[in-house]
Amino acid sequence: MVNTFTVSNEFLLFSKGGKTFVNFLTDEKIISSMLMVLPFNIVRNFEHVVSDESEVITVSISLFGDINRVLTIKGEAKMFSEFGKALYGMELDGFMLDSFASELWNMILGGIVTTAGTQGIDIDITTPSLSAPTTTQSEVYHLDVFNGEKIGCVSVFISEKDGE
Repeated sequence: MVNTFTVSNEFLLFSKGGKTFVNFLTDEKIISSMLMVLPFNIVRNFEHVVSDESEVITVSISLFGDINRVLTIKGEAKMFSEFGKALYGMELDGFMLDSFASELWNMILGGIVTTAGTQGIDIDITTPSLSAPTTTQSEVYHLDVFNGEKIGCVSVFISEKDGE
């Protein structure tokens, strides 16, 4: 059986075993997986929301198997620190904050991989990388994060792997 991919307005059409998955990597699936890990409200925002002037953390993980894409999260360091504070009861900075952001993205994408598996889609992920791939020609989701009030925002980029 041949698996096929087509980039379109829906970004990703995926066929496997005669079954078609339209836009499998949606903002709803990403937000749902984030909500399984984080005790915050997360909503989609249709504007660019991560300030270029603030210190940002960018983490990328590649998916491979039935779906081959790179998923990148970019957010303000202070927001990732708030995530760490909420999950571990302490503020993180420097190397520990980078490590936490990488593991957080790993847990979030692990949820997506688990969901995919229940639908018969075989995906695995690479270890996180703090070096960001080119995010041009990416599907982009901007997400606002609230804990009573807005604490920050992240951008999620879904892009093809280099050479594909």
